[in-house]
Amino acid sequence: DADKAREAVEKYREYYAVTGLFECSIYPGITELLSGLSDAGTPVYLATSKPQTFAETILNHLGLAQHFKLIAGSTLDHTRDQKSQVIQWLLSQEHLTPESCLMVGDRHYDVDGARACGIEAVAVGYGYGSDEEFDKCAPAYRAESVEALAELLHRLIG
Repeated sequence: DADKAREAVEKYREYYAVTGLFECSIYPGITELLSGLSDAGTPVYLATSKPQTFAETILNHLGLAQHFKLIAGSTLDHTRDQKSQVIQWLLSQEHLTPESCLMVGDRHYDVDGARACGIEAVAVGYGYGSDEEFDKCAPAYRAESVEALAELLHRLIG
């Protein structure tokens, strides 16, 4: 029921806020990719369904936060909890046009959220999504590895 569901979410967040958010690792090649984009002056943003405070903590812990111009996440009060809401908030905060952006994600939520905001998306094959999932949501681009993503970004943004 709804009360049990709320209780489960609270327990999950208690664990995640102290321990779970540190149970992650960086995909090989991501640090170099982000560093290269930063060095080239390409602004990189994060639009995540994770609560923004958790995303900031994780990226700082992993030493990646400096590569992002803005970290945008969901809110714990549910005023911004859909992927499209997070993306739209980021666009408005940074005065970005959808045509000037490209979403990179590993789930259909990323592709669908980007599409709802008028942004093309790259689905990456090294995350949590599956080929079947991406076949259904039809991203503009696909990259099976970090190296393939780097090559695609180089072609698209120079």
